[in-house]
Amino acid sequence: MNIQTLSCLFMATVAAPCLAQAQEMVPSPERILSDPTFLPLKGQLYGESGYDYGSVTGTSDSAAGTAFQRGWSNTWRQALAYGVTDRISLNVDMDYATDHSRDTAADGTVSGAGRGGFDNPRFGAAWRLVDQTDHPFTLDLKGWYAPDLFPAKTPVGTSDGTVASGDAQADIGLALGHETRAFTIQASVSGRWLGGADERDMASGDTRHTTAAWIPTLGLATQTRITPRLSVNVGGDFNFAASPTVSNEQTGLFYQARRGDTGDLAVAVNYHLIPNKVVGSLGYKHGFFGRGDNVFPADPARDAEIDRSSNTFGGTLRYVFR
Repeated sequence: MNIQTLSCLFMATVAAPCLAQAQEMVPSPERILSDPTFLPLKGQLYGESGYDYGSVTGTSDSAAGTAFQRGWSNTWRQALAYGVTDRISLNVDMDYATDHSRDTAADGTVSGAGRGGFDNPRFGAAWRLVDQTDHPFTLDLKGWYAPDLFPAKTPVGTSDGTVASGDAQADIGLALGHETRAFTIQASVSGRWLGGADERDMASGDTRHTTAAWIPTLGLATQTRITPRLSVNVGGDFNFAASPTVSNEQTGLFYQARRGDTGDLAVAVNYHLIPNKVVGSLGYKHGFFGRGDNVFPADPARDAEIDRSSNTFGGTLRYVFR
């Protein structure tokens, strides 16, 4: 499925609940746990614990033929946020993941590898510039920074590699939302900065360096409240591609990683186990990857075109304490 089809599906996904709730557009500025516009009030501690199982499949076409990739991962997520004021909150989150891959080369050779460990933690803040209690909408300024705390290493032999990115990252953006009694919609725009990443090749001892890049993102999130306890979230993101250069610092060999635009569509069902105190969610997300390629100026025979897609299933428990 290409990016144009994704765009059509994305618009249809958002339009359907909007039409269904056309008669429910009564402003309702209550902060509902699991709602896209939720922000903890002053003195509230918000937590989010989750688990995701993800799979990725893809092909790589080169002069040698077509190679096939398959990967699967388990990710445990934990996030906390504290309301400094009714409009400002501070947050931190960290993931622990295990990744496995099974690749089939063009000549039929099969290989596998594993990665595991903590990803770099993210420290962030959110500031509600405009609140719906006295305006027709909410407007939030959000951002986070992830320092490069854990090294990035490739797998070798029976030893797993790491899941850390090998670089510092940051993100900043705005989110515009409107909440009614039965429906919420929020649109967002942000820019993600990827610092120059270094990954250690444990087999050769070489270091692979990826240049810094910016990735602009557009997002849309909705929630339809079927009953006071039961709701459905639907949304997605569209990411404009970056094309960093990847080089081996020891050999000098480099290639340009030209990536296609990416996006995802997600749906989740939420249930308030304790009204507006504890919410459980089950979700599914499908990731779309535009066709990309690796271009080796000094060795065109190694050029490769890449196609991928992903599926993620997960569960999340959200909770808030005063």
